Amino acid sequence: MLVSRSVVSHTRRCTTRGLRLPWSQRFVTSRIRTLQVVLLPVLVLSFSCKENLPPYQDPAQVFEGFVRAEYLYSLTSNTIAIQLVVQNVYDETFEGRAILEGTVELTLARKPDVKRIFFLSDANLIQGRYQPNSRTLTIDPKDSVRLRVFWNFDDDRGRNLRQDEFRYNPDPSCPGRRIAAQETIVIRGSVKVFERTEEVKLGPVSFSFCHINAYFVGCPSVSSTACRPQ
Repeated sequence: MLVSRSVVSHTRRCTTRGLRLPWSQRFVTSRIRTLQVVLLPVLVLSFSCKENLPPYQDPAQVFEGFVRAEYLYSLTSNTIAIQLVVQNVYDETFEGRAILEGTVELTLARKPDVKRIFFLSDANLIQGRYQPNSRTLTIDPKDSVRLRVFWNFDDDRGRNLRQDEFRYNPDPSCPGRRIAAQETIVIRGSVKVFERTEEVKLGPVSFSFCHINAYFVGCPSVSSTACRPQ
């Protein structure tokens, strides 16, 4: 069950505070004074009632999301990291059993038939107040959950794009190092956080990079001029 910690009460309390009676006590007759004695308790009771309101419903569209991508190039990493960030934009804290399912779709911009789809689960979660044993997730207002995948430059058909698609040129500043012409991928994603909240759509976002064939110790950093469009 999705629980909100700032739930509005199901009943509304009425009050007579600030109520101004439509007569003046300085000019009333004894008959009107008698009516006042009889009617005033009735008015007080009517304005102190509890009126039933419709049952509270969990809000649906309470999250917003965006995509971050980064090319990780070092001695131990040569991949693209993609993060899906989902933020609570509602003014309440939500807590309940999490779904944390969705997809990330990568499309090569110059060849849209080249795709890679990742299927998300709580195993992709890298930030969030989450208890794996009970699958309980707590998200305060303005807080976020982050899910991440790593792309190693393959597609859904199992092809290695480093061999089949990328076009490399020698790097004059580092013998043996080759730098591919610039590629652009289009990233789309979706995340379902709780059962009772809407699926969050992310993207499309374009991300450009130049793949480098390998990391060479002692070589200078790759200059921005070495990464050129196709």
